Amino acid sequence: MKRKYQKIKNFPGIYRVLVSMDGKKWVEPERGSKFAAARYEGNGKSLQRLKRHFDSFDEAKSFKEDRMGFANLDQSPADGMTLRELFSFYEANQLIHRAINTQDKYKSYCRFFLPLWDRTIKAIGPIQIDSWLAWLKSPEQRALHSTRRCNFEHEYTFLKVLLGYYHETIDYEYRMPFLKRHKENLKIKEIVMIQKDLTPDQVRRFFEELKKADDDFYYYLAGMQYFSFSRIQDVVALHYEDFDFAAGSLKLDKKIIFRRVKDCTRELIQGSKSSTGKRITLSPQLIKLFREWTLKAGVRHGPLFRRDDGWPSYRSIQHAYDKAFKNADIPFSGTHILRHASLSEAQEASGDIKITQTLAGHKNISTTDRYAKARNSRIKEVQMQVGERIFTRDGSQ
Repeated sequence: MKRKYQKIKNFPGIYRVLVSMDGKKWVEPERGSKFAAARYEGNGKSLQRLKRHFDSFDEAKSFKEDRMGFANLDQSPADGMTLRELFSFYEANQLIHRAINTQDKYKSYCRFFLPLWDRTIKAIGPIQIDSWLAWLKSPEQRALHSTRRCNFEHEYTFLKVLLGYYHETIDYEYRMPFLKRHKENLKIKEIVMIQKDLTPDQVRRFFEELKKADDDFYYYLAGMQYFSFSRIQDVVALHYEDFDFAAGSLKLDKKIIFRRVKDCTRELIQGSKSSTGKRITLSPQLIKLFREWTLKAGVRHGPLFRRDDGWPSYRSIQHAYDKAFKNADIPFSGTHILRHASLSEAQEASGDIKITQTLAGHKNISTTDRYAKARNSRIKEVQMQVGERIFTRDGSQ
């Protein structure tokens, strides 16, 4: 029997307990607790989450309303908690459970909160959000950002996460300070949408430029990425033993963590971004790349792409890819475009979203839907086929 907790509207931290035998139809349990509630106890800086189950909603609500465990709620440290202290609390209780790259990313957003950093949460209202956005978009701050930046969506969203966490765990009577106008004021310039795809001709030109380079390390790395339909961190982590010629398969179940923090060492861990990994058929292209590279590099066991000074940095890979794109006159950059292109090609060739999902290693097929887009060449081909079905070559019906 499966169990899940359903949020109850207007009562954060209180949940309805539901059970299911098949994972489709969810009902209240016939026996046992029907509600659950969670609250935090502590001194405002070192808090502990308590979760209890109850037979009735009133019992769960009563438990939740004593949410902070203070004898006198009027003297709760939460009343004077600053945004800086809230982030420390969030970091210790929530952020620590996220992927290390996600932790690095969220920590990097803190520098954008300087005008709000030492304000108490209850002193941050709509006017303060207006002032903060004006500060972000000031010429002095704009000069510190990339010229490609189009908005402050990520920073704004993370601030909402922090204050929402305060509302849910510390003070559910707290009113969020965000208004419609704030969302509209995030934009710096219009986002130019570029379709993330490469034509077969662009892929060939890209590989030709990589092969011309003095160091063919990146040619074989990119080839493995394209023909294994994988993320770059999964390909860098490939080992000799992952190639099972007896079974005719390639196992991708490891990845390299490329930290966003300067001078951090790169780390090999198990699993991939969205799952425990995937196993795909060894194609002739993968076999050829494997044999050529292992012969050139003298690899007979262990990591395929670990250099004498350790794992390659993401920046070095990106630089090699970007240089090849530029020399091939292709208007793209980065490494992930290769995965998009290979999966789009697989979808066009097979026409089967399930096959593309398997090659991608996606758990949820909705993630794979983005690769089901049609290319212009395919649209033209289908259009011609429809015409040929209706009319003969001489134009007669």
